[in-house]
Amino acid sequence: MKKITIILLIVLVLFTGCEKEKEEEKKIPTDYSQNETISFMNYELNFGDEEVIKSNDKEIIKVPVIVKNIGKEEEHLSRFYYKYYDSKGTELDSASSSFNDSLDYAENLKPGESYTKYIYFYKNNKKFYYIELNDTYNRFKVSIDL
Repeated sequence: MKKITIILLIVLVLFTGCEKEKEEEKKIPTDYSQNETISFMNYELNFGDEEVIKSNDKEIIKVPVIVKNIGKEEEHLSRFYYKYYDSKGTELDSASSSFNDSLDYAENLKPGESYTKYIYFYKNNKKFYYIELNDTYNRFKVSIDL
């Protein structure tokens, strides 16, 4: 009888674990979607439509960002103000250091100037992602849906 109970418990644990893996991915609520203009600090930002590219056999999500300086001083958007996450809230690594047109390494903008640069981050097995912008006073999430 003890052996049957132990076997039943093992089977129950195995099937319970399998059910969690089948859980459907849910989109995290965000403040903005792609192609919306966002006022953030001294900038207007617009995150365009993403594309998935390959580099060194890894899939990378590439997102164009139009940045306009609406402030009164010459400056650039620091890479420390944004991070990348998947639908489970896992922070993703940036892949920007491999690309010359990355927003992370963009030059200063004079007041009224704008440019289009790109953010790059590694894709995992999810289909919903978001970018979090945070300047201590404001926090926004921008959805990136594949």
